[in-house]
Amino acid sequence: MNRLLINAILTFFLTPYIAGTEHSLPLTLAQKKERFLLNKQLFANNLTPDKIDDLLRKGANINYVDHKTYQTPLSYWLCPSRKDNHQAIILAKDLLQKGANIDRNLASAMHNENMEQVQILLPYASDKEWNSAVSFYPECIDLLIEHSTTQQDLNEGLVACVTTKYYQTEKHIEYMPEIMEKFITKGANPTLALNALVVELDTIPVPTKINDNFCKNFLFLCNKHVFDHNTLALIKNKFAILDTLFSVLKANDPLRPQQTDKG
Repeated sequence: MNRLLINAILTFFLTPYIAGTEHSLPLTLAQKKERFLLNKQLFANNLTPDKIDDLLRKGANINYVDHKTYQTPLSYWLCPSRKDNHQAIILAKDLLQKGANIDRNLASAMHNENMEQVQILLPYASDKEWNSAVSFYPECIDLLIEHSTTQQDLNEGLVACVTTKYYQTEKHIEYMPEIMEKFITKGANPTLALNALVVELDTIPVPTKINDNFCKNFLFLCNKHVFDHNTLALIKNKFAILDTLFSVLKANDPLRPQQTDKG
């Protein structure tokens, strides 16, 4: 076979591995150093979208983790202490469009109450951080619902409203009827939430008052006319145990009428 043709074929199949973030051939020391320097330039103060294109084309890793700061380029440019916020936001948007992983940046933006960053990150977030939002950042929930485009997103959010183990913070809300209504209106499945809530009986104290949060969430979901045989069976089994305990204790009641032997 023609040597030029062989070289062309090898170049075609090997170039993606050599230039990308993964490679099938081990890098030489010189190549590793070159890759390192390319990656570090993604953190440079003079970075621009065009330079990002050039660095990625040369083989930089858009999700490179700095071993000293443990930051990726995205988390570096989203750092809340940055003073050049306008340019940083431009670079963060560009990195997201080019495939940067969100990792924990969404949770960090919610923690810092940076709604601008939350809005930037949400369209790229596969995990909406529902449990964190419900427990710590309820002011973010409406924004998260707005950017929930799949049935799974909405279902996970509704389930989080009724199952998240609430932490004692100034912001925590244990019963969220208005928010749950928004999830259901947009398409969340209340039957899934009801089942998840009843499963929680394995990990929480048995409710003893009708105004317990478990009961309020349960009644809210039932008012949506949901029904599920598995959920009904779970409740029946839970309270069958209590009925048994009640019967055993009642048998010891000294005031209980004694049965007489008519024989």
